[in-house]
Amino acid sequence: MERPPLKRRFREGMRRLGREHLPPLLYRYPIALRNWRRGEPEIRLLPSLVRPGSVAVDVGAFLGAYTFFLRRLAGHVHAFEPQPACARFLRRAYPRRVTVHECALSDHAGRAALHGGEGPDQGARIGEENGRGRMVELKRLDDFALEEVGFIKIDAEGCESKVLKGADLTLRRWRPVLLVEIEQRHLEVPIAEVFREVRELGYRGSFLCLGERLPLDRFSLEAHQLARLQGDRSRPYINNFIFEPS
Repeated sequence: MERPPLKRRFREGMRRLGREHLPPLLYRYPIALRNWRRGEPEIRLLPSLVRPGSVAVDVGAFLGAYTFFLRRLAGHVHAFEPQPACARFLRRAYPRRVTVHECALSDHAGRAALHGGEGPDQGARIGEENGRGRMVELKRLDDFALEEVGFIKIDAEGCESKVLKGADLTLRRWRPVLLVEIEQRHLEVPIAEVFREVRELGYRGSFLCLGERLPLDRFSLEAHQLARLQGDRSRPYINNFIFEPS
């Protein structure tokens, strides 16, 4: 197996040392700084997307890259994270103005298998309800009856449609801005089908490409996702989409 480059191994080693030896209240700062500098560019758009004083929802919070900034912009943050290690970290890192829910969101309540994510450096995805893997609790966002929801970020590794269906009442009542990660490689249906579902909820979409915000109809699956996956490093990889009420 090919080993990762030395520089990457060094960075990963330093992150591991920081996570293992720094208290979460301190370690949240290097996580935020790293993501502000080299993470998803949509983080820099949050001040224009999050209504001050509103409730923000972070679905798939992981180690809190978005939680950190949402906490500063919103009145309160509800962070949903099914990985136990990550949920424990978030509770210790954000003891105030953040409520951590150790569950996955879907279109129904129940239980499902969590694949991957054995440690806080790894992502995870929800699979078959009776499949192999750690069993986790499933809930609908609507079950929480949250008030004044102004912003929802979703990173659900292919389960975006189910999360949105389980949030139907919340979306229709509060009309929050959405930031949704959608990747064809994680979907069993064409990505255009997911776009259509969100549009039918009364939303218009856009995305960031090389620093420019473009309308959703400018998105090309071939140019903005498949080309990069096929090895064309000159092409940007677009996986985050902004949806605002029409």
